[in-house]
Amino acid sequence: MKVNFTFVLVMFCFIASAQKIIVKNNVWYTDLNRALNVAESVYHLDLSNQNLTEIPAPIGRLKNLESLVLSNNQIKTIGASLKKLKHLVAIELNNNQISHLDMHSFEGSKESLEELYIRENQITGLRIGLNDFTRIDILDLGQNKIEEVHSGIQLPNLKWLMLDDNLLKEVPSFALKAKKIKTLNLNGNLIKQFNLAEISNRVERIDIGDNPIDQLVLRSDYKKLETLILDWINLSNFDFNTLPRKLEVLSLERCQLTEVPQAIHGLKKLNQLSLMHNEIEMLDLELQSFPKIKKCWVGGNPLDEVSIEFIASQPSLFNLNH
Repeated sequence: MKVNFTFVLVMFCFIASAQKIIVKNNVWYTDLNRALNVAESVYHLDLSNQNLTEIPAPIGRLKNLESLVLSNNQIKTIGASLKKLKHLVAIELNNNQISHLDMHSFEGSKESLEELYIRENQITGLRIGLNDFTRIDILDLGQNKIEEVHSGIQLPNLKWLMLDDNLLKEVPSFALKAKKIKTLNLNGNLIKQFNLAEISNRVERIDIGDNPIDQLVLRSDYKKLETLILDWINLSNFDFNTLPRKLEVLSLERCQLTEVPQAIHGLKKLNQLSLMHNEIEMLDLELQSFPKIKKCWVGGNPLDEVSIEFIASQPSLFNLNH
């Protein structure tokens, strides 16, 4: 994963917004034995960072459990411990060693599961079993090894999809079918073609940076799209007139640009812009064209003296950090 300042900033917003389980709970139990003593009144359990190698079977006795966090352990398989739980809404298994996502492990929660977080594991593929969980609206499987995705998967209520840092060669078909999608993160895959017209026009945030894209098609009429990350894509010959006109955050880091695209001046709602690590010598930005601009990152460019002086005159707006 290639990390840059703007990517971290925007992804913080993505993840903070997605983690609903953190803000809609009451009492969290962090000791399984204590939770078992009052099993029927336990709704939220956090057993992260406890060196677990498997999911403890007694968790299945917490019949009213809604939120379960098992992140930062050494769990290799999900197993059958959670099968009988019927009220799970959110499950987090980030940073484990899971290689196979068997949705049958959650079959008791088919009618309740809304959020599934299994980042930083070893998952290689997604199977049709996901279709049984129609209420899922957040699916975070970033930083796995996903290469194969069943073409028949459909998640009609999906709003947040994070598949960054996997081995995908194309946009998964279920992402194209998701009519309610708001956030789509495909950063750091092997995707060569991306056509915005194939994505629901309800989408608000897209990150397709760090992909070997040689065919990029955007549309200026996507009115809900606020954030667009195109880092590490060669855009030296791209037609920027197709940029969605309502963008508020735009990142064009390491895109082999030699000048500031003039079409950017038509983005009247833009408040954050990153042009870091390109080949721009003259920073030709007409600030009056950006009435809402708050921050512009331009570090890592061979800027001329005039541009440096211009930046120095607007210290609160420009950032030269690399």
